[in-house]
Amino acid sequence: MTKHTTTHALIQNFLSEEELQEILAVFNFKETARKCTVSMLLAYLLEAATHEWKSLRYAADVGPSGGLTAVDHSSLSIHIKALDYAIMKRIFQVLVGS
Repeated sequence: MTKHTTTHALIQNFLSEEELQEILAVFNFKETARKCTVSMLLAYLLEAATHEWKSLRYAADVGPSGGLTAVDHSSLSIHIKALDYAIMKRIFQVLVGS
């Protein structure tokens, strides 16, 4: 797992927390969770894609060993489902445009 540990740090260089909050404000998205923030969900999705994790349950089990915050798989599922596709699309556009 250590060969991809800088992936999330690289993404943070292209998308700061302030830029992420601006994107969320444009879509009137209010973060209500303490542990499952949008930036943490992005970190889980990025790690899942990088390491080709097979499910959210597996991601929740393996994520903490890779340096991610420990979260239950059901929380990941609920918060990813609540995240609008347009928000993810805009985040991707910002990353590609950087």
